[in-house]
Amino acid sequence: MDFENEAMEKQREELRLLIAELRDRDRELNEMVATHQQQMDAWQHDRHRVISLEEKCSQLQSQFCVIIIIIIYIKFLSNLGNKICTSSGEDKETSFLFQHISVLVQLFISVLLHDSFIKDGPESGPITFQT
Repeated sequence: MDFENEAMEKQREELRLLIAELRDRDRELNEMVATHQQQMDAWQHDRHRVISLEEKCSQLQSQFCVIIIIIIYIKFLSNLGNKICTSSGEDKETSFLFQHISVLVQLFISVLLHDSFIKDGPESGPITFQT
């Protein structure tokens, strides 16, 4: 009987050692899972940030295109106004009309820039251009 008891005791000891090793491995795996989850969370955060920056970049590119179009439009109106003024001489009515249109265009531009940049863009305020 001693031999059987001794064999059972050895088996129990082996089982205890195996259980302890499994617990250690389980703890290691849980730590790896926690680390992996932290990495996944950081990756998701970075991914959302990149998507947000891509959207912001797209908005700014669109606003930049609008500004370029406005600048071209201003130059065109300025040239057209100069041609009108020079072709009609010193006609006060034409000069007044040109000044009135110029003021309206500047007002339109400032409103457009204010809407597109104050709400969505730089905090520094609307951009002004000199023509």
